[in-house]
Amino acid sequence: MTDAPDAELLRQFTRNRSEAAFATLVERHLALVYSAALRHTADPQSAQDIAQAVFLILARKAGSLGRNPALAGYLYHTARLTAANWRRAETRRIHREQEAYMEAARETAAPDAAWRELAPLLDEAMGRLSAADRDALVLRYFQNQSLAAVGGALGLGERAAQKRVARALEKLRGLFARRGVRLPLTLIAGAMSAYSAQAAPAGLAKMIATAAVAPGAAAGTATLTLVKGALKMMAWNQIKTVAVAGVSVLLAAGLTSVAVKNVRSKTATAASPTAANAYPGDWIWEPNASTLKRVPPIFLLRPSTLPAASLPFDLFGEGRFLARGKTIQELLATVWSQKNSSLKLLYPADLPDDKYDIIATDPKHWPEALKLEINRRFHLIEQIETRDGTPVVVVKNAG
Repeated sequence: MTDAPDAELLRQFTRNRSEAAFATLVERHLALVYSAALRHTADPQSAQDIAQAVFLILARKAGSLGRNPALAGYLYHTARLTAANWRRAETRRIHREQEAYMEAARETAAPDAAWRELAPLLDEAMGRLSAADRDALVLRYFQNQSLAAVGGALGLGERAAQKRVARALEKLRGLFARRGVRLPLTLIAGAMSAYSAQAAPAGLAKMIATAAVAPGAAAGTATLTLVKGALKMMAWNQIKTVAVAGVSVLLAAGLTSVAVKNVRSKTATAASPTAANAYPGDWIWEPNASTLKRVPPIFLLRPSTLPAASLPFDLFGEGRFLARGKTIQELLATVWSQKNSSLKLLYPADLPDDKYDIIATDPKHWPEALKLEINRRFHLIEQIETRDGTPVVVVKNAG
């Protein structure tokens, strides 16, 4: 059998799975295959693995190789391809191991080293987050509260609080990355938990309480100047929030004619005397139709400030809309009811159940503006589909 040509040995193996015939083929061509593999890998063990793979391929394809005039050529080509595939896989494996090593090294790096990178950027980055995201991170990592406690403070369930914190932390990491600081989420969270809150000097709390509560308590000139300046900034930021939110959303809907530059002056003249000392803009949220008519053209969607025990409400008037304590599902249902009240809406299972307040005083365009803002903020899309012969609105994650 050792003198039989390759084609005959392949026929014998194909006909009756002759082990002797196949062993002869292996002995005849093993040096060729092994040598080719060894040149590619420079590793005897890997060359053995490749050689074994090549002859297993031969065993599977023996039936189609009976007429091959040069089995040696076929085996050499197969060895070369198998070795090249091994080299690609080995390169990927090494790359993955290097990445895993680097990630592990960063994960185990001292939190104080990470904090030295984060600290100069932290407060600016926190200022770029929404109030809801900022509150979640402060409670969770600056005060090291549990998720249950965070949810309780924000009026959310523990699961919703976990999602809020995770989303906020991801946004914070993105802001750090734009400034060139790229760290894993776990390291950012750990550094904030360990170092964001430092112990205040002894006696400072008593001094502050005395100055704030005791009649005639004296505060330094520098402190009073800081108070005055901060109150002005807080008032101005509140007004800007109302005005800018209206401009950005309404312009996105094509509403270039909305006049919001005079919100501050209109607020001062339209507010009732009893609301004169209220936090700027609070008067616009009164559940009163006559008040709603006096609100200048604005659009504002914010996390709800209604107490947990309060009932949500809607108020419509002359194309204007005010709602408080509403979920995203309820707001989208309101939008679509303005178009076709008979359409049923289907929502994704993971849509947040947080409550929101909305005021929209552009008579023509508020439903579209509200829909655009919800879709942008929560990464949603809506499609009209036919289910069981009935058209429905399917709300989906944009991905």
